[in-house]
Amino acid sequence: MCSAGKPGWLVYDDPADGLPVEIPVANMDKYTIRSEWLEEMILRRLKPCLARMSLAKLDDDLTFLGEIQLGEDRVPCYLARNLAKPITLQRLDIQLRAMNARGVGLVLAAGREYPLCLGANVITALPDLLATEAGDGLIDMDQLASLYQHSKQLARGGMVVELVKKDAYSATLYIPGKPPLNLTGGKMIAFIQALVKAYKSGVPAVATKQLMAAAGSDSGTPRRLFGQKLWASIDQVYVGFPPGKSRGHYQLLA
Repeated sequence: MCSAGKPGWLVYDDPADGLPVEIPVANMDKYTIRSEWLEEMILRRLKPCLARMSLAKLDDDLTFLGEIQLGEDRVPCYLARNLAKPITLQRLDIQLRAMNARGVGLVLAAGREYPLCLGANVITALPDLLATEAGDGLIDMDQLASLYQHSKQLARGGMVVELVKKDAYSATLYIPGKPPLNLTGGKMIAFIQALVKAYKSGVPAVATKQLMAAAGSDSGTPRRLFGQKLWASIDQVYVGFPPGKSRGHYQLLA
């Protein structure tokens, strides 16, 4: 929301059709959300579920809550915010990867937009856990433990080079020490999958023509396959030329 260019009026984009709407300032109510209060309310619901509470602010958008008992596993538990913002997602992912020694933990996302995993941690939406009619402080721990066990193997991908597929058209590349790379589209996934396979075989360099064939793409170069903007974020970050080569081959930069 911003000034409409005339005194006493504001303009915002209508969420339904995206068209600008002008409204008098006098008609606006002001609300302020205190993050400390919000966190206190969340913790009040979560406290009975934590095996050990030990609050530590790791980042403006990441709080360590303590340990939670999920079935036979007692694991670290975190609260994360603003994961819909790529810059926040990247920052928190790197921080959590640096704490891999704690093992596979649980991240409670404050919103419903989040990746498959965050670092080497299972992730789920906190609003879904708290949206219960059973009463305050009650969370279905059996359901949460089941979700954790089901996703734990995927989260371990944050510790090693791994391409984790959600379905035929969605996957995430994990390389330790780097933010996860989300991929959409079967051809992109096949291209990266060929590089992961080569990396795990011990012979990481793959000819560009071979990669394009594996992807089933008629594009002459990876830049065309991925698109200029996406490739610019991948090239020399996740994928690059093998040592001593400047063209013709690619390998994972792991």
